[in-house]
Amino acid sequence: MTLRSDFIPIFDEEPTQAASAALPWRVLIVDDDPEVHRATKLACLGLRLLDRPIEWLEAYSGADATRVATEQRGLAVAIVDVVMESPTAGLDLVAWLRSHYDPNLRIILRTGQPGYAPELETVLQHDINAYRTKSELTSSQLIAVLATALRNYQEMQRVELASRAANLAVVAADAVLASAGAFDRADHAEQLLRHCADLIGAAPVCDGFVAVQAGAGLPLFVLYGQGSYAPHSGQPVAELGASACGHITRIVEEQHSHVADDHVGFRVFPGAGFWSSPMSPA
Repeated sequence: MTLRSDFIPIFDEEPTQAASAALPWRVLIVDDDPEVHRATKLACLGLRLLDRPIEWLEAYSGADATRVATEQRGLAVAIVDVVMESPTAGLDLVAWLRSHYDPNLRIILRTGQPGYAPELETVLQHDINAYRTKSELTSSQLIAVLATALRNYQEMQRVELASRAANLAVVAADAVLASAGAFDRADHAEQLLRHCADLIGAAPVCDGFVAVQAGAGLPLFVLYGQGSYAPHSGQPVAELGASACGHITRIVEEQHSHVADDHVGFRVFPGAGFWSSPMSPA
């Protein structure tokens, strides 16, 4: 049987059964006043922004925040006080975050002593995304500025994923040329999956599979699977469940990218696509 060169790499960066879970936004509070931590969390109690809950991480000094950021991935927003263990502790932390952490991180500077960091000067000199004094930041204003920051973070993630998609298209094209038509070989499928995992930052071995068509209009089947999909090699894709089958069908029929909060799928070349769900923290 001769197989068409229609590869559809599919990944689950987390176990399949967790694919429908809404990953929380990870928000870091940095303030030396425990009451500020309590009030911030109370104002947002039970809140869901952009259809996702909030996971709070807390630090009580600039040094403590550096430790948390070093240990934790996927922070979306940091709400940072200016004056803590030193008059410039917050600004020093901002500089460290911009040098050592994910550039997509949104930083909200919140101060009770604006004289130490005048608003215009601070915004112009430091890469922050919002500046608020504690006296003006009511509960509704806090939620509004947090929602804006998360929306900006979400959009920057989408732009980054689109860039990864473009890189993957180049890798896939190289694989097509290098394979010289030998798309019926599982080792080629495994190599392509490894390239895909590397580009999206997934673990080298994670849940995923390559699907192929034996001919135009014929059903897709699993050529090679790994992780939870390993037992499904040789089976029709339709037997993998509605989620995987639905995403593949959408990518193949519409032939363009789909980037959302809980998955990313994009066209690699005609008849082929890539899907990762859910997205792991950056």
